[in-house]
Amino acid sequence: QTEFFDFTLEGLMQRVLFRDHLRIYARADHDLFELEYLTWSDLARYPWVCPMVGRRQRTVIEKLMAAEGISKLPQPIECGSVDFMKSLLSNSNYLAMLPSHSLQAGPDKRRIKALPISDPALKRDIAVIFHERLRLDDIRQALVTHIKEVGMELS
Repeated sequence: QTEFFDFTLEGLMQRVLFRDHLRIYARADHDLFELEYLTWSDLARYPWVCPMVGRRQRTVIEKLMAAEGISKLPQPIECGSVDFMKSLLSNSNYLAMLPSHSLQAGPDKRRIKALPISDPALKRDIAVIFHERLRLDDIRQALVTHIKEVGMELS
C-alpha cells in the first residue's frame, strides 16, 4: 500500500493511513429491505442516529440528501456510544451511518444489516496530521503504524 501525502496550511502534512467505507445500517427486518430500488428519499422518511464525535457523518448525510432535493431531515439522535446506536438500530426503525467494519462480527451482524445504497461520498480517508518540521518519535511512529495496520485489516 502506497502512503499518500498531502501538503496543507502552514507546514502541516496529512498522511493517509487507510481508506474507510461508510454504510447505512438498519435492523435486518426493516421495511427498506423490501424496496426493489432504494433512494435517499426513502431513507429520509426514517429517523436517524448519528455519532456525536466530529459531526462529519451528519454532514455527509445532509449533503447526500440535499443533492436529491431533500432539505429537511428529522432531527437525529446524537450519541457517543456505538453500542447504544446498535441497540437502537436493532430495536427500532432508526437508521445510522457507520464504518463498514463496525458490524463485521458478533451478534449484531445478524440483527443489523447494511442497506443496498452507496455513493462515492461514503468513502473516506483516515489520516494523521502533523507538522512537517517535527519528526515523530519512535513511540508516536509506532502508534501511527499500528493504527494503519489495524485500519487496513478492518477496511
